[in-house]
Amino acid sequence: MSNAYTDEAGAIARQTKALIRAAGAALSGRERAPETERPIHRNSFDVDDGRAQVWRPIADGTKRGALRWREKLLQVAREFDNTTRLKNRLQSGKKNSRGDLTPYGVAVLEAVLHFPYFCFKTGRLDPALTQLEKITGFARKTIVAALKRLQDHGFLKWVRRTRRKPDSEGVFGPQREQTNNAYFFDITELASEARQRLRQLLGRPQAEAPDRPSGGPRRQPRAPSAALATELARLCALVDNASNPG
Repeated sequence: MSNAYTDEAGAIARQTKALIRAAGAALSGRERAPETERPIHRNSFDVDDGRAQVWRPIADGTKRGALRWREKLLQVAREFDNTTRLKNRLQSGKKNSRGDLTPYGVAVLEAVLHFPYFCFKTGRLDPALTQLEKITGFARKTIVAALKRLQDHGFLKWVRRTRRKPDSEGVFGPQREQTNNAYFFDITELASEARQRLRQLLGRPQAEAPDRPSGGPRRQPRAPSAALATELARLCALVDNASNPG
């Protein structure tokens, strides 16, 4: 009896300590709620709502075409970040200036584009932030800030989504929960130089909008543009002249 009593008391003590630690962590902000238990964001749509149906096939929907489109978009992102880094350096005079996407932004875009469950045929892309954390090794706030920069410059867009909680019928409390965002691409939102560069790399006008419906008359492709490369060379020359005054 004494052993049983001691074991039970020890178990209760351990459970009490665990509860105290959990409460302390929650109060100090060190512990986050699970993805599906976070508050519902405004402007969120049910997963079956038409406004959440944003996915379209990537490029022509084939693996080969989508892989090529994916790598060219990532190349444009790197070039865009390098170009804007030089511009920011020239304007601020600081050698450690960063581009508008920053290396974190480019790395997060690469993680999104290489998400293991990215379906090229349908365009389905819905990684959780916890999955992006594991892929990149970045903190959540770093990923959220990087996603915002990618959105601001047209490289990535998303729709917040909710879903009905399973077995919530007749249960007191919230009936809905936040679920993963639906990420998609609208290349028409890119800056004109970046859009031209992507068009040049892919060699077809359809590069500007991977979700454009197929079929119908196609426009003749425009002559390739080297605007981005020319601008980059000009900026490099300006930076060199500014760094080495005669």
